[in-house]
Amino acid sequence: MVSTALTLLAASTFAQVTHPFPGVTLVQSGGSAMAVADLCADGVSMRATRYGERRGTPRTWATRADVNAQVAINADFFDFPGWTYVIGRARGAGESWPADKQLKELRSYWQFGPRLAELVTNAGVEPKPGATEIVGGHNILILNGVSRAPNFDGDAVITTAHRRTAVGVSADKRFVYLYASNNNFNGSQVVAQLVSMAAAAGAPPIDMATNMDGGGSSQMYVGGLGQVIDSGREVNNHLGIIARGTGAPTMCPYPPALRDVVLRPDRTSGWTMDAHGAIAAFGGAPALGPAGDRWNWDIARALALRPDGVSAYLMDGWGGIHPVGNAPAVSGFAYWPNWDIARALALRADGKSGYTLDGYGGVHPFGGAPAVTGFAYWPNWDIARDLVLRSDGKSGYTLDGYGGIHPFGGAPPVTGYKYFGVDVARGITLSFDDQSGYVVDQGGGVWAFGKAPPVAAQGFGDTRVTALALGNDGVSGVVLHAQQGVRPFRAGRPARKLVLLPGSATDGYRLRGDGELESIGAAPSLGVGTGWPNWDIARDVVLRADGKSGWILEGWGGVHQFGGASAASGYAYWPNWDIARALVARPDGTLGYSLDGYGGLHGMNSAPALTISGYTPNLDLARDLVLTSDGLGGYSLSGKGALNPLGNAPAVTGAPSFAGDLARAVALRDDTSGYVLDGAGGVHAFGGAPGAVLAAGASFPGWDVFRDVALTDGGGVTLDVYGGLHPWRAKVPGAPDAGQSETDAGMEEPPVMTDDAGTQEPPAGTDAGEELGPPKEPPVTTDPTTPARGCGCALDGGLGPAAFLLLSALLRRRRGSRR
Repeated sequence: MVSTALTLLAASTFAQVTHPFPGVTLVQSGGSAMAVADLCADGVSMRATRYGERRGTPRTWATRADVNAQVAINADFFDFPGWTYVIGRARGAGESWPADKQLKELRSYWQFGPRLAELVTNAGVEPKPGATEIVGGHNILILNGVSRAPNFDGDAVITTAHRRTAVGVSADKRFVYLYASNNNFNGSQVVAQLVSMAAAAGAPPIDMATNMDGGGSSQMYVGGLGQVIDSGREVNNHLGIIARGTGAPTMCPYPPALRDVVLRPDRTSGWTMDAHGAIAAFGGAPALGPAGDRWNWDIARALALRPDGVSAYLMDGWGGIHPVGNAPAVSGFAYWPNWDIARALALRADGKSGYTLDGYGGVHPFGGAPAVTGFAYWPNWDIARDLVLRSDGKSGYTLDGYGGIHPFGGAPPVTGYKYFGVDVARGITLSFDDQSGYVVDQGGGVWAFGKAPPVAAQGFGDTRVTALALGNDGVSGVVLHAQQGVRPFRAGRPARKLVLLPGSATDGYRLRGDGELESIGAAPSLGVGTGWPNWDIARDVVLRADGKSGWILEGWGGVHQFGGASAASGYAYWPNWDIARALVARPDGTLGYSLDGYGGLHGMNSAPALTISGYTPNLDLARDLVLTSDGLGGYSLSGKGALNPLGNAPAVTGAPSFAGDLARAVALRDDTSGYVLDGAGGVHAFGGAPGAVLAAGASFPGWDVFRDVALTDGGGVTLDVYGGLHPWRAKVPGAPDAGQSETDAGMEEPPVMTDDAGTQEPPAGTDAGEELGPPKEPPVTTDPTTPARGCGCALDGGLGPAAFLLLSALLRRRRGSRR
């Protein structure tokens, strides 16, 4: 179906704009025509005339069986009526014309080939090795985006009026412009029309353009329309647009589009997969599988990392699933030969079975996964975009292009998702709670749903974002752009710290990363609103015994009072460096110490110096800080689980030990016993404290999403990054345990489908009593009245809650049939 629009040109002439072929826009106006070819559209390329194909109208040449061009114009000046040579360089389908039949004038020429489309302004310069199509140019009309009017090169052929043909290219060499006119125009008039017609086509400005042979030679052929500009003259060579709608866009100036991305547990490295199946590492990740393309066309669709973190599966558009690295081969997948309809791939926990998604919404098991029902389905509408699995491995959600999130396999509906109403949603991730996560749109916007905290508005300025991946912290990840690669994102309001009111297991406050102190249960509001909108920088909170005043620590070291607490003084401060980790008050309710990421301890408000241990220069590993009851000792918690004594505190026994950075918080039961929280939700007793019994579903192995632990009578409460509270109880000697201990934590289908396709593929520290901190020089301490970015030092009610707009989601969604 050809779409048509009318556009008003500068000269009050209406232009008819159509799209006769995929990747081609045609503008017709007042006896002139311009065809704009998008060289990055599937199946689009350029073709020039071979010597044996010379002498013909654009129509007769384009319709040759060995050419089959959808658009064609006349090209270079030639010996008329001899039809034996052209005056510039000439090459067609990789065959150069005989040396004596070309290059009679050293002007300019156009060359096209793999990832090549450009004007060479001096014909004495040899073509690039990959150039397969060459036609001579003549007078340069536009050079580097600037018109050369009115004099151009002084040649009378361009300063006088004639029928015209011209060729142009955009600055990024993605768009080629073919122009012909029945009107007698001089060069200035041609440039004016080139500019206006390119704009009417919605294409970028023309960066380079040349005059071609004109007069009686000027012609343009468009398949289905015939010679839209015609003279009947046979010309010696031509330049055509091939627009088949399928196949690799080999002349696209960009490398193959990036299609999918996976992250490693470090949240900064991983792998991307491009449209040809090439997998590239980023952020220091090792190679994953063989280098280079699997195919020479756009057919790779999805990449899924196995639990071992060093192997994966790649899915092609026909549904084939291909092992990467040492992954074993899988069978039983749905396969549609010669039909690009497979859209997404999700693995189960066993790393060798899972589900694929087709474009109509069908969900297909492979590798022994059970069949599922209840998925949304849109017959004959390729609108399904992505697929995620819940932790049970047999239920999940599909994403449609309009933003709808559809459960299958018994998954509960999700809430709060963004519904766009147009086809812009491109990827979905599911987080640790199995009902929250993020959706990315084609512009790079990341939209939270469920309980996930929102992400600040961001974008790439175009519509070429293809995927996203979520880190194992549940609040950060990367967005993938088809050409620009990965860009990180991070939610601005993760839950950071938890304080309970004395004697309560349900009432207290939760600190968000943007500085807001949220009330929990029956605790009254303290009026501490968002201090740093869309910025995750608040790190700790201390609540005084009055239950209404205290201090908040931000990542640069600034300490901000609220509720009438006295101002902090003498604190260590590191502008533009997120290195402060924890804050404690002394037993008398005055400010005590902050902890930096290296393990340095920094007193304030005249707190006495304490000796430290476990300092790790240039290694951000310190995670939490507690003081003993006399305020003269305490412990700093390492991410590896070690409890490093401070001041007069003795060493503790039974502390956990982790190979990596997993410990997140510590709570003291008495001066030498308590509990350490790991990022997955495990609660580890030390110093003789009774073990912790977790409720079912209160830990998430493989995730780093828990941030704080608070003690209650008989147990405690843990806090996850979404603000979820998870009660646990201490073991009672002789009583049966229920739940988990801390050791447990550590529709229809598209037609022509064949099953069990096998491996079928598409074709071809220092302990010296000093306050040691992250800087190699003594820590920089600023006047405590100097605010850190985005926040005044006081967070009393005067700031008030920021009007943080939660991204409301439209609950309506396009209904699909269900099976």
